[in-house]
Amino acid sequence: MNDLKRFFLFLSIYWFLGSLLFLFVFGRQFSFDTLMGNPLTSSFNGTHIYLSSLLATIILFLIYKNKLAKQPYPYFMFGFYIGNLSLVILFVIDAILHNNLLWQWPYFLQILYVPFLQLIVAYIFAFPFLSLLPAWGAAYCLYKWQTHGS
Repeated sequence: MNDLKRFFLFLSIYWFLGSLLFLFVFGRQFSFDTLMGNPLTSSFNGTHIYLSSLLATIILFLIYKNKLAKQPYPYFMFGFYIGNLSLVILFVIDAILHNNLLWQWPYFLQILYVPFLQLIVAYIFAFPFLSLLPAWGAAYCLYKWQTHGS
């Protein structure tokens, strides 16, 4: 299977499972309000969520496309990396759009460590599992497709 097919398979399954999980956890009304929110005014919305997962998938597919083997372990680590990187990118996008950064000499360096601190704090409240569970599910589907489907 070529790389573009694998990329679109993973991304479509990741978005589908993520949307289902978000809908299941938060309910229909809140999910639709969040997904249809204005990207420039609301904190987290569908545009930020899907853009961050797209960027994380592109970055990690370029790095790991040849390292995925016939065992499931690399696929689950791939899903773990994509889930965490999409959250870090989501925090960076949120900080840039809402002017949470000071663009002066020592202060702009906080863009390098603050998203990772936010990720650590988010693990306390189990927020990253909303990103990790669909990424692991999509990675497992990609593994099954690679080993049995093609």
